[in-house]
Order: sequence, then C-alpha cells, then structure tokens
Amino acid sequence: MRSLEFLIFAVIATVLSNCDSHRTASDVVAEYHEAISEIELASYQVHRIDTFASGAVWNRRGEAIMKRDGADTKLGFQLHAVQDSVPSEVHYDGSKLFLINKSKRSYEYFQFADMPVLYTPGGQMIVEDLMIVKDTIIPTLSQDEKNFILTYSYPDRVEDEVTRIHKKIYVDRQTYLPKRVESRRTIMGDKQVTIWAIDGLAVNSSVSQAFFDLEYLSEYAVITRPNDVNLHESLIQSEIEDYSLTTFDQQVFRISSKLGNILLLDFWEIWCGPCLSSMPNVQRLHEDYEASGLQVLGIITEANSVEKAKRILSRKGVTYPNAIGSKDLANYLKVTGIPQYVLVDREGTIVYISQGFSDSIEVKLKELL
Repeated sequence: MRSLEFLIFAVIATVLSNCDSHRTASDVVAEYHEAISEIELASYQVHRIDTFASGAVWNRRGEAIMKRDGADTKLGFQLHAVQDSVPSEVHYDGSKLFLINKSKRSYEYFQFADMPVLYTPGGQMIVEDLMIVKDTIIPTLSQDEKNFILTYSYPDRVEDEVTRIHKKIYVDRQTYLPKRVESRRTIMGDKQVTIWAIDGLAVNSSVSQAFFDLEYLSEYAVITRPNDVNLHESLIQSEIEDYSLTTFDQQVFRISSKLGNILLLDFWEIWCGPCLSSMPNVQRLHEDYEASGLQVLGIITEANSVEKAKRILSRKGVTYPNAIGSKDLANYLKVTGIPQYVLVDREGTIVYISQGFSDSIEVKLKELL
C-alpha cells in the first residue's frame, strides 16, 4: 500500500513539474502582476545587503508595512517602516513623511519633496516590487526548487560606464509573490549589487492597519527645524575647521589658505547617481563665478576610487579640483547623504549646507558675492 501511495505522489509531482517547465516568462509575469495587484496591505521582515562598486558592504535588517494608495502619484502606496538599530520609524501618509521616535515620544515631518522617502533608513527597507509594477519589458525565465526567477535586463548607460544592468525577482511558485529581489550592475568594471530578502510576508486581512493610525502623535512633541538646516543646524554660522586634503593631482588643498574666497565643497562618490547627474550644475557654478572668487572642491572619501573618479570627471568635463577626504572630515560636516554641498563665506563661516543639488545653492552664493 505504501508503495502505491508513493507512486501516486511521484506521478503527481512529476506532472506538476512538467507543467512548471512549460510555463513561459509571459505566463509567470501575468501571474505575478495579478498576485501583487490583489495586495492592499503587506507586512514583512527584510534583510538588505548593498555591495558597492568600491567594495564597501552595508548589511541591514528591518521591517515594513505597505498600504496601497491609488491617489498617491509619487509612490502608489503609504508605508510604515523601521531599520534595526535606527531609533526613528518612518511613516509616509501619501503627502508627508514622518520620522517618529517612540522612545523620546517625539516626531518631525517633511513634505515629500523635501525628504526622499525611500532614501531614509526605514525607506530603504521598502520592496516596491511587492506592490508596484515598474517594468514593462518581458524578462527571461528560470527557476529553482521553490521559485520562478524573472530576470529583467536593461540597456547599458555607456556615457556613465554602467553596464550589465539586471534585476531578478524570485517569485514563489505557489503564491506568485516576490520572496527576493536582486539589483545588479557593473560600474566602471566593478559590480554593484543590492539584495532584498523577504521573510514573514503577510497580506491583506492578516495585516493590522494600526500603524497607519497616527492619533497617538497628538501626545508626542513636534520637532521643528529651520529650513535648509535640519541635522546641520549646529554647523551653520560656525567657523569651518581647518583641514589639509590631497587633490587628485597630488597638490595640497588647505582650507585656511582659501580664506578670502567663497568655498563650495561637493561631497560625492563614483557609485552615486545623483552626484554624477549634478556635476554639470556644479561645473556651471565654477565657470560662472570663479572670477568672482568662488573656489569649488569636489571630495570623495573612498581613496581606492580615485582613478575611476578621474575618468568620470574627464567624461563630464569637470575642471574644478577634486581631493581625497577622510572619515574625520565627513563626520565633522555630518555627511550622512550625498551629494552634500557645504558653502563657506570669505571669512571662513559655514553659511549653507544641503544634501542634493538645488537652486538654493546659487541663491546663497549670490548673496555672498
């Protein structure tokens, strides 16, 4: 009798396996799209690993809840997320971003445009592919024992030496929901990889909406910060400390020797897309205001990236000097995100700091001329 049961089980398993083997990429994509379209609420734990082209590795864990919001044109969902070891929880309600510190019973909030949600510590735990279809191309299909694997391939960005751009979505054979997402690319010959490994996924009725009720914040203190100051508040209107940096052409750039000029420091790295896209703007400031006393200095902290950085600068037509920074300098100027710009007046006073390029930099610069 047991032999018969085993035979029946083996036949069923073989039939199912043969069915799977005849699935096309379009079949699986259709099932995947249908599965995520039915998600209104999703909660999960996630392990995110970033391996950068420089060789640096970030290894982080956290958890998140996503709530579909058809009225939101920016993300398409609301979210509440936290990264382990980071005290602030991140909440996005479709228009405003809240950073909530429950241990201190306080919070602060920003409009979406003022703080990119998915770049916050909690936002980095979000797996958009659980709720939003972002790809219109048909992927290739492979499979392992438990998953269908959809591999999306994108055109090379030759101008930035970014090639072999791929994304893999590991779709559960039973639910057709993502269990793992991998984003891979080669930057100037070095691989850069981001992996989101999802665990404990629950959807819809099995997920509590309690996290989206913010009534409890009425009992919390609201932290308000002056515009454009935020975490750099203590540095604004302080005298910049003196540092000596070595430029890419082996010259010494000493900050104190530049007093009398207006100094614009541009912190960037070779793997930072927004840094590279902002370079033409910084170059224009250099060209337009150098004769009026502006000194621009680009700074990277990853010394092993200098040769690749030189190639990027040459390709972008950048003519202002660049130098190798240090963790000490980055910590002092609170470089928590890049690109970061630090504007120093002729007397050596820090007057403006921003993360991300904006027209406000030139506005502040003109005030100093």
